[in-house]
Amino acid sequence: METQQDCQARPARATSALIAWLSVCMLAAAWGARMGPEWVTAWRDWGAFGLTAAVGLNVADRLRLARRKRREEADAQQLLERRISTVIEEESAEEYARREPANKRDHQLVM
Repeated sequence: METQQDCQARPARATSALIAWLSVCMLAAAWGARMGPEWVTAWRDWGAFGLTAAVGLNVADRLRLARRKRREEADAQQLLERRISTVIEEESAEEYARREPANKRDHQLVM
C-alpha cells in the first residue's frame, strides 16, 4: 500500500526521469544527427546539463525522503517514550496512593 509520502515523491521522480530521458535524447541527437556545428554544440551542452540536473534532482529527492523517514521515526520514538513514562508515572502514583494509608496507620500507632 502506498503512503502519502510515496504519492508526493512520485511527481518529483517522474519529473527527474523525464528530464533524464529528454537529455539523453538530446545527447543522442547531437551525436548522430546531421546539424550545423553550432546546433550540435548547443544540443550536446543542454543534454549534458539536463542529465546532470536530473541526477541532482534524484539525489535531492532521495535525501529528502530519507530525512523525512528519520524524522518520522524519531517522532514515533519520542511519542512512545512519552507514553511509557506516563504509564510509569501513573503506576508509581497508584502505588504511592496504596501505600499512603498504610503509612498513616503505622504512624498513628507509633504515636
